Amino acid sequence: MPKEAAEQFAADIRAAEGTGADTCPVRPDCWDIVMAWRVVATQWRVAALGGMGGGVAWLGLDYSGVAAGLAGMEIPATPDLWWGLRVMEAAAKEELNR
Repeated sequence: MPKEAAEQFAADIRAAEGTGADTCPVRPDCWDIVMAWRVVATQWRVAALGGMGGGVAWLGLDYSGVAAGLAGMEIPATPDLWWGLRVMEAAAKEELNR
């Protein structure tokens, strides 16, 4: 990311903090990825852990479900979009498996 874009992103975050706004700033170049994520964020593969009451392990997105979700919403599955979704998936998986 160019230094100027990173600085602007940081400034936007600082401006939103403490305002009480129920928002999260999204960089314009990430908007399509975030909107696609909202479409496919329920398409997870999970595995049961330890029987009843043992919880689940979040394995990752079901890519065929993701492809169907994107197609259903007429969102082009470009290489950049897939890369962005995989970045989102990695961050979500880490948080979900805590």
